[in-house]
Amino acid sequence: MTRLAAFICKYNLFQLKLKRNYSENDFREDLKTLYKQFLDGKTLFLLNDSDITEDAFLEYINNMLRIGVHPALFDEEEQEVMCSILRDRGNDSNSREALWTRCIETCRNNLHVVLCMTPSGDKLRLRCRNFPSFISHCSIDWYFPWPSEALRDVAQKYLVSKQANITGDVATSILDHMVFAHSSALKSAQTFCESMKRTYHITPSIFFDSINMFVDQMESNRFTIEKSLRRFNAGLSRLQEASLSVDSMSTELARKKVSYQRTVLHFKRIIPVF
Repeated sequence: MTRLAAFICKYNLFQLKLKRNYSENDFREDLKTLYKQFLDGKTLFLLNDSDITEDAFLEYINNMLRIGVHPALFDEEEQEVMCSILRDRGNDSNSREALWTRCIETCRNNLHVVLCMTPSGDKLRLRCRNFPSFISHCSIDWYFPWPSEALRDVAQKYLVSKQANITGDVATSILDHMVFAHSSALKSAQTFCESMKRTYHITPSIFFDSINMFVDQMESNRFTIEKSLRRFNAGLSRLQEASLSVDSMSTELARKKVSYQRTVLHFKRIIPVF
């Protein structure tokens, strides 16, 4: 939804590119790159739950929301570089302080921060308590539960994209079960909230996880069945080969038995009996 909104509003979209051992210093460097984009035009900064590897990141976001920039983000040389960008664009401010103030105002006017966080657990509540700007300088968008048609379409697309090779009545039954299971969980969560006064969130990511878990389990079972089928076919081939060998040996034995009987009868005729 955020990417779609950025496209419609013609905003540049900026996201963190996480890597192994991503630290606060890496986050600072990414923010410096982001602020240079703010000087170029409208930019949307999308920060997901998975991007927050350290809680120290949230202090920078809190200051961005409150005053526009973290006070210790840029040193004097970096501030001069930022001011020189405005100076090259013909800004009429002469003093460095005025240029820096103008730079911060430009960044504040061009930035738009979107925090995508799950309400499950205590993490969001603690973050909002520790960083008040998440409440005072943000508008919260609550997404309503998906209708059954949307759940079914998403599940069907995921099953096709995962190449689950499920068609016909079996696919219909599986899709109906997925929609029923998720809808039942939503109703149970609502009943739990009304009776126990405690909220349990059933988010779309849980629905995605259930689909992926089903597909992975199906692939695992399919691999196990195919392995057993290969072993069964190999054993059946061995039995068929053994059956053919037994038939051939039986035929050979019968032929040799007839030959043996003829030989014995021949010797009985030519050898006198005393």
